[in-house]
Amino acid sequence: MKKLVFAFAALVAVSFASCGNKAEAPVAEEPAEIVLTAEDSAAIIAAVDTMTAEALGVVAEDGQEVTEEAIAAAKEAKVAEMLAAKLDELKAAAAEAVEGATEEVAEAAEGAVEETAEAVENAVEEATK
Repeated sequence: MKKLVFAFAALVAVSFASCGNKAEAPVAEEPAEIVLTAEDSAAIIAAVDTMTAEALGVVAEDGQEVTEEAIAAAKEAKVAEMLAAKLDELKAAAAEAVEGATEEVAEAAEGAVEETAEAVENAVEEATK
């Protein structure tokens, strides 16, 4: 008889576990695709265009004039540096968003597991009474 009661309790526990609480886990927002927009690029290029040769790190040697090619190369390097920094900033923001979403899903799953375990314990208690 005890085996029959235990089998029934196990059946009830499995039923509760398979039903769950029907509450859906929070849907994590997918981070936006990491893309530098045309506005980002244009703002960086405009900022670099207004920089002086000194600000770009181009220095005249021994009284010689700074060539346009040297300034253009320095501007190109500065734009690449600033675009890389902006991309790194966007990647960090996306990683933070993914980490937050992962934590939310983990908390929801943990809550569901705890509720299911409690339901199983209650079913076993009811069945053994």
